[in-house]
Amino acid sequence: MSDFKTLKGLYIKHVSSDPSNLIEGQIWYNTTTQTLKVAPKIESWSSGGNMNTAREVYEGRSSAGTQTASIVISGYVNPPGNVANVESYDGSSWTEIADVNTVRRGAAAAGTSTDAVYFGGYTTTAVAVTEEWNGTSWTESGDLDTARNDLSGAGSTSAAAIAVAGNTSGRTAIVEEYNGTSWSEVNDLNTASPNPQVFGTAEAAISAGGETGDGPTATTKNESWDGSSWTEVGDLTQAKQTGAGFGTQTAGIIASGITPPGATITTNAQGWNGSSWSTITAVSTARSTLAGSGTNAAGLVAGGNTGSVSNATEEYNKIATARSVDTT
Repeated sequence: MSDFKTLKGLYIKHVSSDPSNLIEGQIWYNTTTQTLKVAPKIESWSSGGNMNTAREVYEGRSSAGTQTASIVISGYVNPPGNVANVESYDGSSWTEIADVNTVRRGAAAAGTSTDAVYFGGYTTTAVAVTEEWNGTSWTESGDLDTARNDLSGAGSTSAAAIAVAGNTSGRTAIVEEYNGTSWSEVNDLNTASPNPQVFGTAEAAISAGGETGDGPTATTKNESWDGSSWTEVGDLTQAKQTGAGFGTQTAGIIASGITPPGATITTNAQGWNGSSWSTITAVSTARSTLAGSGTNAAGLVAGGNTGSVSNATEEYNKIATARSVDTT
């Protein structure tokens, strides 16, 4: 009878204790407990601390940072309407910090919790205003070339960001790049789609979904940015807009948002592996126009519209964990 080594060319590793740094798919035999073990990936959403001010952020990118160091910027509360309030998250609770200078909604952000840029949006009309955050205060910088709202953005710092799509007097595919001082127009998206879910950096990003027509419409289209041009890649498993996006060009997540038919708010979450999307564990509470930040292994969503304006936070975690195998 053939053994495992003959079939596969190696033995299962024998160890006296479980490895400390698990890798997905890892297999070992624990000689102390005399059990065969594997390390599957476990993903889940769990409740985090509530924001002090419930709000909608509209395009799902008025946020920046990581799961344990994030900011949510400005937004919309009804009443009183647009708010200048900014809050910072430390992994357990939210704290109010310095307000933005120009009160607006439907703007976008990029960067970190201490080095961010906030651009575009809507006051009583679409604006081109850009503000930079240094961890203490907001300072106005060079305006967008094209004023717009319901745009999205990506970037690693305040000096390296892109502004994607949005609404001017109608839907636009315009993309602009920021260098820390001024904006310059670069190649457009292939499809004009306001309210996309965008994540990544200024040189390597994904723009997923978005609005394709008047009212609550959405698309499955997905485009990848390489720093110079956009290329259509694998479609979403479910069309959506105004969801939250976070992660990198090769490992990202979009969560919740609006999906056809009608204005259905969904709990659906999808993971991107660099070539295709797959449905992952759904968020607990369906909402649209929410904020999102972090990575595909440790992220968060906050605020949004559940039918009313929300202040709830959910944290996403994906880790490898040890599981015993029944060998009976």
